[in-house]
Formats: sequence, structure tokens, C-alpha cells
Amino acid sequence: MKNLMKIMMLVAVAAMSFVSCSNEFEDVNVKNETFELVISAEKPALESDSRTEFNNGSIIWSASDQIRACYYHSTGVWSKYYASTTNNISADGSTATFSGFTEFPAQSTEGTYTFYAGYPKNAIGGGNTTAPNAGELSVEVPTKQNMPKLGTFDANADIMLGVAQDVVAAPVTEISVRWYRMVAHGCVTLKNLPAEEGETIYTVTFTAPESVKLSGNGTINFVDEAMSDLDNNTVAVTLPTNTAAKFTELPVWFCSAPATIAAGANLTIAVETTRGTYTRTITARDGGIKFMQNRYNTLSVDMASATFTAHAVSANVYKQITSMAELTTGEYVLAALYNGTYYAIPAPLTLSSGKITALTTMTVVDGEITEIDAKGHVLTLTANGNKVSVFDGVNYITYNSSTNFKLQTEAATWTVAYDSNMFQFTSTRFFLFYWNNGAPRFGAYATSNWGGADYSGLYLFKKTVNDPNAPSLSVAQTEVELENTECEGTVAIEAKNIEGAINVESSADWLLADIEDGNLYYIAEANEGVARTATVTLSAEGVADVVVTFNQKAAAAAGIQEITVAEFIEKADATTVYQLTGKITRVVNELYGNFDVTDETGTIYVYGLVTPEGVEQTQWAAAGLKIGDTITIQGTYTLYGSTHEIEKAVYVSHVACSEIKPAKTTVSVDAAGVSNQTIAVEENYFNGQTVSVKSSQSWLTVSYANKTLTYSVAENTSTSARQATATLSADGAVDAVITFTQTGVSTGSDPVTASVDLTAQGFSNATSISGQTITVGNATIVFDKASASNAPAYYNSGAAVRVYNKGTMTVKAPSGKKITNIVINGQLNTTKVTFTANVGTFTHSWTTSSYTDGTWTGSSESVTFTAGVEKHVRIKKVTVTYE
Repeated sequence: MKNLMKIMMLVAVAAMSFVSCSNEFEDVNVKNETFELVISAEKPALESDSRTEFNNGSIIWSASDQIRACYYHSTGVWSKYYASTTNNISADGSTATFSGFTEFPAQSTEGTYTFYAGYPKNAIGGGNTTAPNAGELSVEVPTKQNMPKLGTFDANADIMLGVAQDVVAAPVTEISVRWYRMVAHGCVTLKNLPAEEGETIYTVTFTAPESVKLSGNGTINFVDEAMSDLDNNTVAVTLPTNTAAKFTELPVWFCSAPATIAAGANLTIAVETTRGTYTRTITARDGGIKFMQNRYNTLSVDMASATFTAHAVSANVYKQITSMAELTTGEYVLAALYNGTYYAIPAPLTLSSGKITALTTMTVVDGEITEIDAKGHVLTLTANGNKVSVFDGVNYITYNSSTNFKLQTEAATWTVAYDSNMFQFTSTRFFLFYWNNGAPRFGAYATSNWGGADYSGLYLFKKTVNDPNAPSLSVAQTEVELENTECEGTVAIEAKNIEGAINVESSADWLLADIEDGNLYYIAEANEGVARTATVTLSAEGVADVVVTFNQKAAAAAGIQEITVAEFIEKADATTVYQLTGKITRVVNELYGNFDVTDETGTIYVYGLVTPEGVEQTQWAAAGLKIGDTITIQGTYTLYGSTHEIEKAVYVSHVACSEIKPAKTTVSVDAAGVSNQTIAVEENYFNGQTVSVKSSQSWLTVSYANKTLTYSVAENTSTSARQATATLSADGAVDAVITFTQTGVSTGSDPVTASVDLTAQGFSNATSISGQTITVGNATIVFDKASASNAPAYYNSGAAVRVYNKGTMTVKAPSGKKITNIVINGQLNTTKVTFTANVGTFTHSWTTSSYTDGTWTGSSESVTFTAGVEKHVRIKKVTVTYE
């Protein structure tokens, strides 16, 4: 009977659950003479429901959390170590149930069971499923940590140990576990970093004395509730993308092993930015610097005297590859392109619910990413034909299930093709970027999503090692079209680090060439015969030869007069052959050569095109004619009805002359910037050529479609004006350049009033705008979900942004300014909802039936409005005054 009962109990406990319980932080105060170190129960006012933030010291669980669990039997038997497979998180995140499958080894039914758990799953025990040795398992406090956003810490570093609140005499199906944080939470506030405008931060690294271990690999003992033997004295925190380096105060959060830097020992803080590294070392005095377990530890460090070391100048770049032939083993940046912006995959690879969060935008200029910008996004691709692996130095990424990836230490390959200007990585599903309504990410998506409006394949940028001192030689154009008359001109030459002379050699006597004033200067004799071609070769030591091809038109046939279109029509002679030259301005039938030719005097219709030998229907394909080309033809006049024509015109020659004509070539923008403005572009094209566009500066974003250039200019926070260019290019066309000039921020003290109409921002209906920044002059507005059940969103119904209960709207003044007045045009969804400001005075007479203005007054760098507990408020327009 006992044996039967044991079998029944084993079945009953196949799925074990562990329920969380919170553990409060304690108060501590520590001070010394050189700087202030305060460790207290005071919690920062934070905005998200992520478990990477504090909630009055309690644990806040999130949907991606998983644990490992085991138990100990009083007879000395440890269970294996199991990972949870599912979880159930409460609405407010305060409690969670984790379920996993386990088994009970044969042992005496007498005695007791003690249950243990560890968080996070991947930090404790790793893949170990064997019985713990005396309750001791491996643990890792990550040396490299990420702040998901300012005011948060890396959940993967938040090492916790769970111990059952009850010791039981028999296996159970559910047990409550009390959690103990094994790490210290540090918030080091950096002040007054002497950075430049526009400079952004990559990482902040904290280095303790060699003997003080803050992170790394070690052990954790379940019975002793202790963590020991870590092996690293640093913590490196990667900050959110585009975190400004020029700040008054910047809180940097991290988790570390409990540690004390003794009096007289040093703590070094190194801030790495886009420009270089700022380093400050502080010395602990009486009491030392303490990072205490299970407590919120704060430290304030003035970085004004930090030592600056500029990045070493590197000519290495990551160049875009555009063919399978170029895909060879090497170091790469993998990115997606969405609405003119590149989003890069971070390295090391990190998954969130099986996806890669795409937070980093990448500046690409002329198909290149600088080595500095590529930092933190470099992956190794190993290529074998069309099979490629993606490796971050520790893990390979591969397909898992559904739309999810997985990371593994064993090599995993993807099948690669080049399609639609992108690389297509396939392993059951496609490796794609998905915009996801403003929450961009990379995932394993169905093949049907290829080419979708919100999806992108991969753009590959391969590391190229360049020598900045290497010689180079290039010319502005490699093909020159010449008239049949005597002519001369120049071609610009760009020469770098060339030692000795540049040699010039012409392939024909009729074309003379030499170098004059740094340009290639040429003289061509008049052509009295058929069309001809010659080349000029530039050569110099250490560089490849550069060849410029010159094509000269044929002379007019003897006895054939060249006249204008108007003269041709006026003579109206159906027997005399004349020669005409003009632009192709309309195509009626490409196959038969039916088109209009226009010069400055008029237009003639060409009905059929033949070679000088009389062969029809060949010249379009043979000569590659297109609208915009200049063509020379011969023929006799015909009047067909009321249409002036040349029938079966004889093709003589043509000059390709594609054109791109933007409606304007200069644009002026004030410091506040603009979003999604357009410029119409005229294209003179035939045969399906396409226009591409690139920006010279990251603050100018451009895209091109349907003969329209769309541009956005970011806010200029500097007092200095700045310029950028957008260049439109196409095969055979001269580049069109549009120059953008943006003013700097006014330094005057007069108040500035600016408005933003939220109905005119181009928001999609019912789409979350949580976290998006909206500019109002040089001020900004950010809507945030905060602790609301729904994220702020724009709705066509009511044509307004809705801020739901407990959601927020934060208005921030430009740097160095204060907001004095805010007018909000809004409406209530219900008379029970409120909209209150955290500072100043806000009054309104909003109702549920009409939109009216509410007015905030005060003086503050930032104002946060919070919706009340029922329903939502609706906002159409915001006007901000700051000075």
C-alpha cells in the first residue's frame, strides 16, 4: 500500500509551482569626507511596469521571467535542478506562479522536503540538471549589463534566491517561496560630464580594486543563502541608444555582488562616448564605499574634472555589400531599413521573449558605417557558399519555434539569398525586422511577410580595413559625351597621398589631354566622319589606373543640312532630307520608335526609326534611348492629318541626358525641426530607372518614392546653425543636391511660444504612441503608458490622443529653459476622470461634450500630467511657452 501511494504522489507532483513573495529593502546611511554615499529605502519615481525597476522595494515580475528550482530531502538527497517552463504573472506584477516538470528519486518517505528556487534561469546553474553538491551551484553576475532605459537596471543581473516558507513532510503540488536578493543595486549619479553637444554615451564602466569582486562567475549556496568566488572587479553598463553625454545629472543603474571598497582604495568610473573616454577615479575615505546586499545603494560623483582620451582615429569602416559574391567570412553589422532609418542588431546577441529588440539606429553614409558607430553591433558571419552562421563570440542564433529565435553554443546555419536589395536569411522561417507599431524587433517570421510594408530583410555591412595614408586616385566622371565640333573641357580629379607625377595617356590623336590646375584638361578635334570613341588613362604609383572614356558624335552626312524643328516644319519639303537634333520628350511606342523630339523651336513626331542601312525597330534596344536623351535624326517632312511628322527617321546618334529636377534645391528649417515634409521631383526617364537618395548627416532623414522626397529634420539643441545635403542619384543622371540649413537655438531671454497639433502628426488610428517624442518648438512632449492598462494612442474617432487612466503626458523645456505656460485643448471621456500636474497649477473646464482649453502655469523644466483612475482624457493640441 505504501508503494502504491508513492507512485500516486509522483504523478501528482509532476508539475511543481513556486509562488513569489516580496522582500523589503532596509535603511542605511553612510557618509565620508570626499563624497556623499547614501544607501536608503528611498525609491526613485519610475515609470514602467518592468521588473527591472523598484516598486517600494518589492519584486515586480514580467512575462519573460523564468526560474530554476530544486528541493532538498532531510535524508541528504538533492533533487535535480529544473527550469520552469511556464509562468503566470499577476496583473500588477507583484506575484508570479512558475511551473516546471520534475521527478522525485527513490528515498525514504520519512523526513522533510525543503524547496529552493533561483532567478534568473540562465544565471544560476546554467544547463546543469545534476544534483547540487551540498546545495552549491554555479552563478553569474553579468559583467556587461544593459539599462533598458534610463532609471532601470538589467534584470539578468538581479540574482535572487527563493526559499520555501514551509518545510513539508511530503511532496506537494504548490508551495510559496520567499525571495532574497543576493546582489546590491547601485545607482551612481554622474554629474557635469564635460562633453560636447551632440555627443552620446556607449557605456559606463565601474572598476574596483583587483581584490574587490563585483561581477563574473562564481557559486551560490542554497543552504547558506550565500554567493561567493566571483572573479571580476568591473561592471560595464551599456546605456540606452542616443543617451546624451552632455548632462547635469545622469543616474546609472547596475547590480553587483555585495562589496566594500575600503578606505584609501579607489573606484574608477570610465564613460565611453562617441568621441572618446572620460575617466575619473575617486578614493574612499572613512567608512569606505559599500554596495550592500538587498539594498538600494546611491553614490554621487562629479565628473567635471574627468580626464578625456579621444578615440584613436581609425579608417576602418563597415561597407555595405550588395551581392552573394561579396558575402564571405568576416565581421559584419547586420541592419534593417525602415522608413529611411537603419536599425542594427546588437552584439552580444540578447533575446527578449525570443526576439531581438531593435533599439539602435545606425548612421549610414555612402553605404558605410564608421568603426566607432559600429561598436556594440559587430557579429561574425562564417560563410560557406549560401550557408551562413551568425556568431557573437559566445552564441550562435538559430530558429526556435513560432516567431522566436534561440541562442546556442553549437554552430547553426541559415540559407542566404540576395533579393530585392536585401539579404534573405532562411531557416524554416525568415530572419526579418518588424516595425511592430513603433516597438521594432527582429524575429523569425513567416516567409509570407517578405516584402511587407512593416518588414525588412537584412542589410549587411562588412568590416573593411583601410589605410588612411594609402594613395588613391579617382575622377568625377568616367564617361564624357562630345559634340562633333571642336570642343574642350575639364574633368575633376581627386588624388590623395600620391607620390610623384600622375601620368596621362590618350588612345587617339584627335583627343589631347593633360593635367592642369588639378583637373584633367582635354581638347577634341572636330569630327568629320562617323561617331568615335577614345580613352584617357591616368596612372600613378601605388594606385590602379583610372580610365575616362570620350564619345564623340558623328559629323552630319555630306549634303544634308542641319536645321531646327521650326525650320523643318516651315520648309514642309517632302523630298529633301534634313538633319534635326532635340530631346526625346514623349514615347508613344518604344518597339517601333514612335516618339516626340523637341528643341527650343518646337516639336516633331517621329513615326518609326531605322538604322542608316534602313533596318527598322532596332535602335531603342541597341542604343538604350530614353526620355530626356538628346537624339540626332535625319528624314523628310510628312503632314499626317494635322500632325507634323518624320516617317522612318534615320538614327544618327544620341547623348544620354537623364535628369532629376527637385522642385527646390535649398530648404531652411528653424531649430525646432520638422517631420515628414515633402518636395516634388521631376524625373526625365525611360526604361525603368530608379532614383535613390542619401543624407549627409544623421539629423536629416530622407526617403524617396513616387517622385517625392520626404524629409525630417531633428531638433537642433545647439546655438550654432548647421547644414546637411540630400543627394538624389540614378544611373546616367547627374546627381541632384538639396541643401538643408537649420538655425541654432536662440540665446535670447524672450519667452518662446510654440504649438503642436496632434491631429496633424500622421499617427495611425488606434496605434500606441507611448514613448514617442513630439517636438513643440524646442520643447518636447512624451506620452507614456506608465501604470495604465492601455498605452496612449491616437484615434480617428474624436481625432485626438487618448491618455488612459494612470497614463502620463510629460512636457520638457529645452536645455537651460523653464516652462511657464502650457495650454492644452482637451476633453473628458467621463466627468469622473481627472488630469493633474505634478508641479504648478492646472485649471480647465473640460467636459464630455466639447473640446476646450485648459491652462497650466508655473516655472519648471518638466511638467508631468497624469490621467485619473477612470476612463481617459482626449487631447488635440498643446501650446507651450518657455524662457
